[in-house]
Amino acid sequence: MEIKYIKDNYYFETLTSTHDLSDFNCESEDLTNFLINDALDQQTDKINLTKLIMCNGEVIGFVTLLTDTIEIKKNPRQKN
Repeated sequence: MEIKYIKDNYYFETLTSTHDLSDFNCESEDLTNFLINDALDQQTDKINLTKLIMCNGEVIGFVTLLTDTIEIKKNPRQKN
């Protein structure tokens, strides 16, 4: 696919169990393995949200928003 075509025709879908990820491969083996093996389980556990970047029904990339820890400390200047 030409890059101009992709720019004009890509769309996002939330990862579901119905997506076929078997042909997905990126330069990072760790990222490929994460998408194929872990992303959906973590999304089900509400640890992350993965959006697939699609073009012509093919997964061409993905973005995962990950829940992390936010530590809240009491402000020493604040009174109870």
